[in-house]
Amino acid sequence: MTAAPFLAATTLAEATSAHDALLPVDDETLGEVQYALDAWEDVQAVANVLMHPDLIAAPLRVPTLVRGLEDDGYLPLAAAVGASRLPAPVAEEDRVALVDALLDLVAGQGGLAAVHAAEALDGLARDDDAVEMVVLLGHPDDDVRQRLQRLMIALLGGEGLDRLLDDRDLVRADDAEIARDQLAEDGVDLDRGAPPHLTSDVLLPSLSEYDGS
Repeated sequence: MTAAPFLAATTLAEATSAHDALLPVDDETLGEVQYALDAWEDVQAVANVLMHPDLIAAPLRVPTLVRGLEDDGYLPLAAAVGASRLPAPVAEEDRVALVDALLDLVAGQGGLAAVHAAEALDGLARDDDAVEMVVLLGHPDDDVRQRLQRLMIALLGGEGLDRLLDDRDLVRADDAEIARDQLAEDGVDLDRGAPPHLTSDVLLPSLSEYDGS
């Protein structure tokens, strides 16, 4: 079956249905998808692929997602969604590259792309990535910040995060102070180790619905 309907789909539901019709993925589908990625011109087609990375040849999945995360417009959002759907297993080198790109996206902007990037980090980040996330605990976007707080408590526990914020060899004093002040403002009690309640579900607009926020 041709991948053309999937690449041309303009709604999330249409893309999902067309994607499912392509399973199991064959060489013809991989070739059509890679042709669209090599061109990187049709934003709708590229976005559809980024959100469904199982249609990308395995060795190219993470490099393609990283390219999307580093692009602009709708593609970082699509790539962040795809990162949360990445088929296992993921090689450690690829995991590190993807986590770095997701953290860079979160640090560089707010809005839906950053929220989805924070969501994607859950399942990809490891406890040794927590040091890099400390500076993001003061993120101005509530939805991003809540997800990072939950992730760090899941990785380290409340006491572990408390110890990390006290470790001057790993975390600068001003970064720790900002993080502690924000955690306190958000009502996060590290002694209890209870993750913050998410105040909203994360939205996922189609390309035509996306307003850049």
